[in-house]
Amino acid sequence: MTRKRFYLPRKLSALHKSMVAVAIGLAIASGAAADPVQTLQITSGFMTSSKANPFGQWMLTAPDLSAAGNFKDRGQGPASIVASGPNTLGRPFDMSWSADIADGFVVSNMVFKGVAYNVEEGPNSPFSLMTLDASAIGDHVGSFMEPFTFSAKLCGFLTVPMRKCDATVNLVGSGTLDLVVVPLPELPGAVGIQSVSYRFAGVPEPATIALLLGGLVGLGLTRRRASSALTRELL
Repeated sequence: MTRKRFYLPRKLSALHKSMVAVAIGLAIASGAAADPVQTLQITSGFMTSSKANPFGQWMLTAPDLSAAGNFKDRGQGPASIVASGPNTLGRPFDMSWSADIADGFVVSNMVFKGVAYNVEEGPNSPFSLMTLDASAIGDHVGSFMEPFTFSAKLCGFLTVPMRKCDATVNLVGSGTLDLVVVPLPELPGAVGIQSVSYRFAGVPEPATIALLLGGLVGLGLTRRRASSALTRELL
């Protein structure tokens, strides 16, 4: 039995190719118009809060990004931890927290790829968020150090009303926190937080890493040559 071959008319084939091209073009245009979320590694930064200045301040830098602001005494940010009620001796303070821009922190400025963005709370606007994880510490009077991990989402706006992020950046980082716990004279046997600060660990730039690796290779070659020379002298 002979199979019949069916040929697609040239006009229909050309129409199909045109439709595919249009679909691809629309997909590309849609992707360009959408807000691409980027994840950046924090290269340096700090956060502070104390009894004397509970609102403190914070500053974060990453490739093509810098942002700074302060905290609010509501929510679960560092200001609320410093302002939390006293603890009894032997009971550590919970150092993990999560705060959004509605009740945890304020962004005074955010510059991403040379463009300044407005990062404020508004009706129906997406929230920016910060989250920090660390072990509970500070069960007695003294100074404590503890590693922490951190992540954040910053939603930047160029226009008003702020209903859609014009730039969304996810940040990840880690570092060490410093906690100072003091006695409370008015409550014998109780302790409170005097201050807490967070210092982010810097991440070397690729050029710096390459330079360090080059130095190590050079040092290895130098040692090998010195060892060979010493061997020849002994022989």
